[in-house]
Amino acid sequence: KALALDSALPNAHYNLGIIHRERGDLDEAMACFRQAIEQAPDFAVAHLALGNALQDTGRQEEAIACLKTLVSVSPDFPQGQFNLGFALKGADQGQEAEAVLQRGLALTPDYAEAWNVVGEIQRDRAEPEMALSSFRRALELKPGLSAAHMNFATLLRDTGQLIDSEAAFSRALEANPDDAGLHNSLGLI
Repeated sequence: KALALDSALPNAHYNLGIIHRERGDLDEAMACFRQAIEQAPDFAVAHLALGNALQDTGRQEEAIACLKTLVSVSPDFPQGQFNLGFALKGADQGQEAEAVLQRGLALTPDYAEAWNVVGEIQRDRAEPEMALSSFRRALELKPGLSAAHMNFATLLRDTGQLIDSEAAFSRALEANPDDAGLHNSLGLI
């Protein structure tokens, strides 16, 4: 009804896109998000929603381009920085991903998932001490973050710190007692 009364209402296009996304109609959702962006090019959450929908449909390059537009339009929107960083990491662009994630963490330093991904990038770059520090930070912020527990304990194991690794896997299981992967890894240690 809102769009019938005013077809140039970006919020209505965005909200309709959210409804389509929740119903699983990603193509229609993306069309709505694009319309919202066309009418309001600096509509940060519409860019974010479009980028997420593009990723959900496996269109990684388009998602990265969309999220890059978002961070250029709204550089102080931390979730844009984080989502772009996650997308870049997923596209094996670790160095650029880390820089983007660090910009996001400068805006919102308490996002545990971002610290975990930064640690993964550092680990992949063979910087274990930096990675362990990032994983520790993630766990300080979100003690139940299973991925950070797994990364932290596994890196301790891989660097030969077996006693510390066993303790880390045990702590991870206290926070995530139903995680089969953690049980398996502790058994291996």
